Amino acid sequence: MSLDNSKILQAAQQIIIDSDKLTDIWEQLNYFAKNKTLRDEKKIETFNVDELEVWEIVTRLLTLPSFISKSKRKLAALPLGPKADDLKILIELKIAELEAIKQLRYKK
Repeated sequence: MSLDNSKILQAAQQIIIDSDKLTDIWEQLNYFAKNKTLRDEKKIETFNVDELEVWEIVTRLLTLPSFISKSKRKLAALPLGPKADDLKILIELKIAELEAIKQLRYKK
């Protein structure tokens, strides 16, 4: 009985996909056990930049790009898991905050 290389590759790809799904399910279960709530990865908190003082806007405009860059490097070094997921969400929040502040220029 001879195994075809394409069949072996296809089986290996399916194993990786299934393994990633199982890892995600366990992470969600662990998050629920710890926090007693479901993790909503698509939820990005919104905030009102119109309520910020000028000095807060300037400070965030100067510090957020560096924070985002450092966080992305840290994320690349982290193994997959809840800490990496939390950092991804934080990065998304900070990117959204920076974009909202940049959009202040275009408000009339």
